[in-house]
Amino acid sequence: TAGESMVSLVVEAGAVFDAQNKTMSVTGRLIVDGTYTSDMVAAKNLSFSGDTIGGSGTIAINDAASSLNISSNVVFIPSARLNLLGNINIGNGSTVTNQGQLIVSGSIDGENATGSVWINDFDAVLEIGDSLMYVGQLFASASGNSITYNQQGPQPVKTPTASTYYNLIISGTGAKSIGDRLIIDNDLSIFSGTLDGSNDSIEIHGDWLNQSVFQAGTGTVIFNGSSHQSVNNPSGELFYNLTIDKPGGNLILESSVIARNILT
Repeated sequence: TAGESMVSLVVEAGAVFDAQNKTMSVTGRLIVDGTYTSDMVAAKNLSFSGDTIGGSGTIAINDAASSLNISSNVVFIPSARLNLLGNINIGNGSTVTNQGQLIVSGSIDGENATGSVWINDFDAVLEIGDSLMYVGQLFASASGNSITYNQQGPQPVKTPTASTYYNLIISGTGAKSIGDRLIIDNDLSIFSGTLDGSNDSIEIHGDWLNQSVFQAGTGTVIFNGSSHQSVNNPSGELFYNLTIDKPGGNLILESSVIARNILT
């Protein structure tokens, strides 16, 4: 059904904006400190073509066929602490820059392989509960940023531009599967679930922390940071091929480590 178009929408703390089964459109600024909900069986899209999204509340679009649809260049501002229940869709020619802290229960996806872009900027935090940029480009190498894959079930790990994450965190349940070579500029943390390395290589410049399961497959893990690095798995870590190629510092083994095939 028809909805409303507005330049800016501000939902203050404690307030609820209930769009019911209407498609809403915002062309300027969206700030949600309370709750924006379209939480009916017939929930519709929230279309955004402005430049700024922020707040510390919840945006709930709980219909699998509906999304927060972004069709412009948008910044989630550094003060954003948002919980998004549902999906985000990024249009062709649109770049979304996350400078805040976001928890997204659904997917973030694009409409075009090169024209839809998600940037996790300096110190930004993203927790993603479904697929991340299955279509489109992901930039995740900015200093201090982290991306957590936390779906309750199997989940692909997106290969970002230049194959590089800064901090990569594995959580949730099921296997989080790598599809190509990855570079981790800082730390890799496996808190729950399984990181499935398949046959691909992981190059890490920071620390390796595994409190759950790493399936090495036939791949290679390369430690090549320029300062001290550590490997920590209370149950002992099992690699297939392990390469230590450090220009500086030591690799500190805080638990037992086995290389099943080649150690170099």
